[in-house]
Amino acid sequence: MSKFADPSQFPTFYELPAAASAAGQASTSSDESWCLLAQIKENMTITKPTLIVTDRTGVDFALLFEDAISLKGFRKAYTVVVPNARRTDREGDGKKAVVRVPAGRSAEVKVSAQKSGEFSCVIQARH
Repeated sequence: MSKFADPSQFPTFYELPAAASAAGQASTSSDESWCLLAQIKENMTITKPTLIVTDRTGVDFALLFEDAISLKGFRKAYTVVVPNARRTDREGDGKKAVVRVPAGRSAEVKVSAQKSGEFSCVIQARH
């Protein structure tokens, strides 16, 4: 089994903890750490930097950046790594859950043309 299949370290979109609705973020202890791995499908930036990505189970979802960053290096089919990602469930008919990267945390998100199995050096550097 690939170490990237361990849901405690590399959860899929639906395995991500939910963000707290009031504060927009739930607190985590300093020893809790996980990374969401996803493949970029499309750059859908209009007003906020937004990517459509797919997790390892084939679930498509939006990755929204709260900072006004450039997504120039984030290309289709590249792998993106989002440390301590949280799923934001949105209320209303037809509204899908998303992953938001809070303001000030965009620099923590890494991207590479490499396949997710080659991200071990990036992940090991975090632990």
